[in-house]
Amino acid sequence: MSQRSGKRSNLTKTGLKRLLRNRFGLNEFRPGQEEVIQNVLRGIDTLAVMPTGAGKSLCYQLSSLALPGMTVVISPLIALMDDQAKKLESHGVDIAVLNSTKNRLDEMQALNEIAEEKNEIIFLTPERLQTPEVLKHLSNILIDILVIDEAHCISQWGHDFRPAFLEIPYVLKSLGNPPILALTATATEEVAQDICTQLGRPQMKVINASVYRPNLHFSVKQVSKESEKMEELERILQNVKGSIIIYTATVKAAEAVYGHLQQANYPVQIYHGRMRSEQRRQAQEQFMTLSNNIMVATNAFGLGIDKPDVRAVIHYQMPSSVEAYYQEAGRAGRDDQIAKCILLFNHNDRRIQNFFLAGQYITPSDIQQLWQTLVESATSFKTVSELAKYVKKLPSIKVRVVFKALRDEGFVKVERGKYVLLQKKLSDDDAVGLAENYNKRYENDRIKLEQLISYAFNARCRWLNIVEYFGETFNLTNCGTCDNCMNPPIAVKESDAVTIPKLQSSLKKSKFELGQKVKVRKYGEGSITAIAGEIVTITFLDGVNRSFLSSSIKSY
Repeated sequence: MSQRSGKRSNLTKTGLKRLLRNRFGLNEFRPGQEEVIQNVLRGIDTLAVMPTGAGKSLCYQLSSLALPGMTVVISPLIALMDDQAKKLESHGVDIAVLNSTKNRLDEMQALNEIAEEKNEIIFLTPERLQTPEVLKHLSNILIDILVIDEAHCISQWGHDFRPAFLEIPYVLKSLGNPPILALTATATEEVAQDICTQLGRPQMKVINASVYRPNLHFSVKQVSKESEKMEELERILQNVKGSIIIYTATVKAAEAVYGHLQQANYPVQIYHGRMRSEQRRQAQEQFMTLSNNIMVATNAFGLGIDKPDVRAVIHYQMPSSVEAYYQEAGRAGRDDQIAKCILLFNHNDRRIQNFFLAGQYITPSDIQQLWQTLVESATSFKTVSELAKYVKKLPSIKVRVVFKALRDEGFVKVERGKYVLLQKKLSDDDAVGLAENYNKRYENDRIKLEQLISYAFNARCRWLNIVEYFGETFNLTNCGTCDNCMNPPIAVKESDAVTIPKLQSSLKKSKFELGQKVKVRKYGEGSITAIAGEIVTITFLDGVNRSFLSSSIKSY
């Protein structure tokens, strides 16, 4: 239990239900909600793993009304917090919102309200949490709960890892070490354990509601070429009545699908990370307010989107893992009515996910480069974002990850907004060790992709595969609603059933060697400095490190 000076609530079950009815118009708690709320009211650090539509947000919303201080909610997406803030305001809850869309006048007003403790709930992004001005205001108020929404984003083993979340544990002391409520729709046992570890609360109580949602009907459509996939998509659209989300893995594919459907006169919107924020806001607003509408989007769309009447989620390209697939597919059927979750599976789409894997991993050279920047001018930067702008040869995501690795291993710390070096030097062996420890994630991600492919080819009940993947026991013989249950492709004996494989190492030996001279089209010649399975990192003549799939590299 976290150390607090604030008085906790002693509301009875009857009192909680009265509050639920009077403030939110609900008569009963959903499975898991009451247990989570009781933990929060007692000041117990809690990780709640509850599927989309299970009412995770209510767990902190109701708790905040029963406690004397403020609830701080850290949310990864501005659209997500705006959506939740509007709903809370409609229930008469006083809220404050701090994010990059607010002008200086609005931000000052919000900070003044926080200083005067006028709010019950404060929403902010992890980036805003790190700013000295915001930290100063939050450190002077009574915080009953620190809520971390979409908590899987803090796990390096999660499907949606976001380095900005790694800064959260380092500000907890400044906030008085409040109790934590971490929320996520999906987490394997490994990810759940890593969330607790990353937050520095290894003894967190984990409450795991079942992932099974019987109203979701899963199926996989096997296709062998792009034209066949588009034809299958149109067949599905003609047979589904209601709102639909179509997910693609790339912006290029999203724009192609959007263009095709627009030409065919479908009521369609598009949403991806390269659009301007105002364009994204308008697209989301139209999708949320209209019925029988179609949203074509990358995974930039969807976190926390509460549209109850989505009748189908279609994956036009495979995502990176079973976790990512379930999280996105779970945005269908939030009204508990029947909804379809369909994967259009072309095995060649695997190359797209392999390409994404290639750009995510750090090398000893990356570590040394950032270390040298810190040695030369550590006192010049107040945030990791400022540091990332200065290290021009490293993407900002790598800067954040490398900095986290250096801090975790005791090479650097943050003190009063400045970076302080704790070691005089970083040896080559140190850099190699740090890179190897982090890059274990590559093997994990590669196997998770194989697990999704196994799901697509599997002849067993789709729900049975999903439930077992998340470590649960399925209490039914089969769901009776997925494509494999309705139309079994083959007769599968239980003794011969193929399950989704567990994580295990199976990397093939690379055909390349460290130090080998190679060529890459567009970038020219370079030397191999790191190899992780199919991912090869090369230092080019301009001094920049780049990572590629081995199939795109030529030796000479």
